[in-house]
Amino acid sequence: MSNIPLPLDPTLPRTENYADGTSVLRSTSFSVDVYHENAVLLAGTLLGSDGDRHRHLKRLEGGLFNPAHLAHYEKSVLAKVVDEELAAIAADRPGDGVPRGDLIPLVRRMALRISAEVVGLDDVDDARLSQLTTLVARLGDGILIQWATRDHAEVMRDALACKDEFWADFVRPALEKRRRRGAAGQDLISVILADTTMTWSDDDILKEALLFMAAAAFTTATAVTHAVAELTNWLPDHPEAREKLSDPEFLRVAGMESLRMHPGRHVLFRAAVERTTMPDGTPVEPGQIVLVDKFHANMDEEAYGGAVGEFNPYRTIAEGTAPYGLSFGAGPHQCLGKPLVLGTAAGRRAEPRDGTLALLLGALFRAGVERDPDHPPVRPDSVHDRYESFPVRFTAL
Repeated sequence: MSNIPLPLDPTLPRTENYADGTSVLRSTSFSVDVYHENAVLLAGTLLGSDGDRHRHLKRLEGGLFNPAHLAHYEKSVLAKVVDEELAAIAADRPGDGVPRGDLIPLVRRMALRISAEVVGLDDVDDARLSQLTTLVARLGDGILIQWATRDHAEVMRDALACKDEFWADFVRPALEKRRRRGAAGQDLISVILADTTMTWSDDDILKEALLFMAAAAFTTATAVTHAVAELTNWLPDHPEAREKLSDPEFLRVAGMESLRMHPGRHVLFRAAVERTTMPDGTPVEPGQIVLVDKFHANMDEEAYGGAVGEFNPYRTIAEGTAPYGLSFGAGPHQCLGKPLVLGTAAGRRAEPRDGTLALLLGALFRAGVERDPDHPPVRPDSVHDRYESFPVRFTAL
């Protein structure tokens, strides 16, 4: 049992459907006090805190995703990032003249550049972006330590070395610049510096920054790649949908359907704060780790109808069910960046936002993205549902 990653431990209580998963995530009988091995990375962060601290962090950092900020990210940051990255792809043409690339590093670069803007990391040129990509990937191994199959002490030693490098080369310079400037900014570091409610140590700021970078960048890259994979498999049997590839609303719906099928980590961890029961009646003691099974929640036929294992953007779902399942969690710890990824409806004082997922998909399909017939995708030897490499070509660049 010692070599089995925690999410695969068959002895742990777990939910089996959408309603039960939602119930546990919304319950005050369960907490996020589960990050013990990697507390040096997550303790006290938005992800790793409960109660008053979590509520304050959620209010404070939620402002980063208000309508004005979302408009800025979409119209200024994302548009520029996409144009520059696709221009670089277009400039490198092999013998047949069709630009090629790998979707994983391409979208990861795009997402990291957007995340760096949200966090407030400065001067992220090509060299620093390559360094940042490597650091965030290795830090991600520490953040996901419960999934690791290699020696956990080794994983954490590497993650801590990356944390020190991330501080020295990225966060500390950004922090010092903003302290000297003294002006209010619209990024995570500036918002934290302006906070007068909580006392923030440098390490607190560092952990919050690395959490934002790891969560936003790699989740987005995985979601976009899965959506491209599902759409390119589905479109040959649905040629009428090709004209919808320029419709952000269709791409948003398709992206949410792909997220339902590919929720990233298949389970979320919670710990019982008191003697209680799981929704199915299983008793749990204080401190007991339980698993919210996102994958089975997202494949619940009562919530999502028949053929739940098939990609279907036209799917009819039960009332009150999130079309993306529990892929963003639920309850107090639902992912704060969901409005950035999925967009928002029109409000009294704000235009609707399409979200980075639909916008990135739209840009890729306008560029004529399709699978590279000479180089099939590669999946890693991992318990994660992800691609290690997804070669593509661009027929319209």
